[in-house]
Amino acid sequence: MILKTLKYGTLGVTGVLSVIFVYIFSFYGDKELEKTYKFGVVFGAKVVNIDNKPHFSDALFDRTMTGINLFKAGKIENLVFSGGVDNSGFSEAKVMKNLALKHKVPENKIILDEVGNNTLATLKNAPKNSVLYISNDFHLSRINYFAKNYNHLEITNFDVFPAEYFNVRYTKEPFFVFREAMALVYYSIFH
Repeated sequence: MILKTLKYGTLGVTGVLSVIFVYIFSFYGDKELEKTYKFGVVFGAKVVNIDNKPHFSDALFDRTMTGINLFKAGKIENLVFSGGVDNSGFSEAKVMKNLALKHKVPENKIILDEVGNNTLATLKNAPKNSVLYISNDFHLSRINYFAKNYNHLEITNFDVFPAEYFNVRYTKEPFFVFREAMALVYYSIFH
């Protein structure tokens, strides 16, 4: 009896995880934008501290440049850079802003959210209408899940957009995908 219960329990968990992984991977691939958005919200990522100077992690650079390129292509009217001060001691949002300014994005088109320390905080702080959320493809499933299912966020008229990989895909990507799967399980059960 115990073995039978374990067998069916294992099949159930495997089935749930399979559905979650399919959901996560549904956000992979190229995407064309058919409309424009008032705001492009770029989610923060790690800043690397080298000799007391901020340097982009690959994820932060990829997300930021994707936002800048979408702005320059006229797909978004304003850039919202979200990210707190991480372990490096630097503000992710300010580091992103500095890169945008170097790429001639007007300062009055940049909004900083320096208390967006995680995905949910960014969604709470960001504009709620005509928004394009920009992050890595493996992260978009959680953003989309929160925006659609957390009614208290009052988010309407949004879409998600995958960051371009300007160098290479990340060696830790399998871990990131697993982390997103576990986050989706956690938030769907406990929130």
